[in-house]
Amino acid sequence: FFYAMPPNSEKLFIEYPNTGERIAVNGQTQLSFTVGDFKLGEKPSTNPGKKMAPSSRGKTTSNLLVNGDFEVNDIGIASYSQSAPPTGKWHTQADRVNYAHLATVSGSQVWQATNANQWGMIFQTAAITPSTPVTLDFQYRINQQASQWSSDDIYADFIWFDANGNWLGYVHMAGLSNTNPGLFSANDTRTAPANAAYVEVFILVQGTVWIDNVVLTGTAPSSDDDGDGIPNTSDDYPNDNTKAYASYYPTSGYQTLAFEDLWPAKGDFDFNDLVVSMDVEMAADTGNKLVDATFTISADAVGSGLGNGLAIVLRDANGNFLNQDVISNVSGEATADPDVTNGIIVFEDIYDAQESFYMNNGFGPSAPAEEFTFTVTFNANAGTQIIVPEMYIFRSGERGREIHQKGYSPTPVANPALFNTLDDVNGTYSTANGLPWVIELVTANKSFQHPLEKVDILQAYPTFQTWAESNGQSNTDWYLNPDNIRVF
Repeated sequence: FFYAMPPNSEKLFIEYPNTGERIAVNGQTQLSFTVGDFKLGEKPSTNPGKKMAPSSRGKTTSNLLVNGDFEVNDIGIASYSQSAPPTGKWHTQADRVNYAHLATVSGSQVWQATNANQWGMIFQTAAITPSTPVTLDFQYRINQQASQWSSDDIYADFIWFDANGNWLGYVHMAGLSNTNPGLFSANDTRTAPANAAYVEVFILVQGTVWIDNVVLTGTAPSSDDDGDGIPNTSDDYPNDNTKAYASYYPTSGYQTLAFEDLWPAKGDFDFNDLVVSMDVEMAADTGNKLVDATFTISADAVGSGLGNGLAIVLRDANGNFLNQDVISNVSGEATADPDVTNGIIVFEDIYDAQESFYMNNGFGPSAPAEEFTFTVTFNANAGTQIIVPEMYIFRSGERGREIHQKGYSPTPVANPALFNTLDDVNGTYSTANGLPWVIELVTANKSFQHPLEKVDILQAYPTFQTWAESNGQSNTDWYLNPDNIRVF
């Protein structure tokens, strides 16, 4: 597209609001744009996946300098010496105030020299990360043919300081033209010394030279508010020195389990007897050792005429029981299971746990799902291992009648006399045709539409049977294609 330039008395900029970067447009130019995926009014999302190590030492910013375009009338006075001046604003030296000042050129403020025989100076210090690249960009205007000490001239330095403000050395900015009139862009990149904590941008101008749009890019040091040795930019818990990294189960979204509660009999196979959704945030310390896990579980549907309890057992990454007890404490809306190592009881009976009665099955009352939140604190045995929480249900008043996902082993308190009876095959929690008593889904927003009361899931989801009998290999998107009049 084309854009008409403003009158000569005005200055045109292209600004990127996400980064704060500004590009001055001084004439005909061509810019390339790439349009990414977006939704109007929606902020970019982050990936809540597992992070087990620092991802960066600091943050690369669009401009480490303040007031790089000189539009704010705030120039301090400081002595130029071999110690770092204060950060946060431009400074000039008291004996140089008459040799350069803020001036207006084409509607924009610049820093301009006012004396053909004396240097005007301006400088600003910024915090940086050692051994990282630092790039200085700015525009400058040479108005007259330069002749050293008599007309237009410009000079710039990177000056390095350590964390205590001690001078480490300097390097001249390369590529400055001070011989021919014209508008120029300066750019130079240098690597900060290994012990540098600050860089001072130091610019001298003489004659009628002006500078504008000074940008210093690099990696700013990250603060560590909790003092745990992990910078805030890499610390998921920047104000808690016992925690550093968060991981999530599932990695993103919610795990939803839909139960049929008449095991070992198939029952009506409507999978709305209890529908629960869970997300878990697990916190680890700076050594990636687990500290605690915060669970949020919603009871999305309660369609059973029986009382059911909900429990969790912590397993390893292969679905096996852990070798040691890893739980130190359970707090909130759950309790430690006294009969199962690494077990948690969320509730003994959903109907007793509900604050208000609802079923959400198209038959009984409907209401927003109630949530249960609790925290499991780990002991030293948890270490750095991957821990997977498995939800299962049990019959209220009959603790040994457990119902697990297909392929999961029962806990030691399950009643083995029920295995391989009625429709169960050898305690595998599946039928002879491979149909389960528990369906697991992971969705972004708990979007599974469970069947209405007494509606067989094979009618509500016509492709479900092929998925189940193929052990999950076929029709993996079965849950996206319901018969809408048969689901809640």
